[in-house]
Amino acid sequence: MRGAMETESFDYEALSLLYVEDDEESRRFLRAALEHKYPDLRVDVAGNGAEGLAMFQEHRHEIVITDINMPVLDGIRMSSEIRLLEPKTNIIVLTGNSDARNMQKSAALGIENYLLKPLKFLELIKVLNGMMIPKQIVGIPA
Repeated sequence: MRGAMETESFDYEALSLLYVEDDEESRRFLRAALEHKYPDLRVDVAGNGAEGLAMFQEHRHEIVITDINMPVLDGIRMSSEIRLLEPKTNIIVLTGNSDARNMQKSAALGIENYLLKPLKFLELIKVLNGMMIPKQIVGIPA
């Protein structure tokens, strides 16, 4: 069994992540933190659900992190469209409140990872490591 520190040795180059968040400061901060933690992971960002969906259609990211409340297209509707395109995409939903209705909508889409803001970075890292490491072990290509 691998320890937490050993996750750094995996090659994340074949994996890509899309972070969709309307708050520019949050986007910049989390992108920088993720690029520092996983230097070979491709990290793309979008400012709303419509931009995120367009970017996903072009790049087919393995992991999507999305806020729920955004202009143009919210995170739940964007996630629903992503599920239609790629049902096995790993999606993490971030929200500032624990609205039961949004949690139910997320669960109905098969989204198991629902994290509350303010985001605890180590909690996100645990979720991401759980998503990334099995793909590297079994050698599933991006």
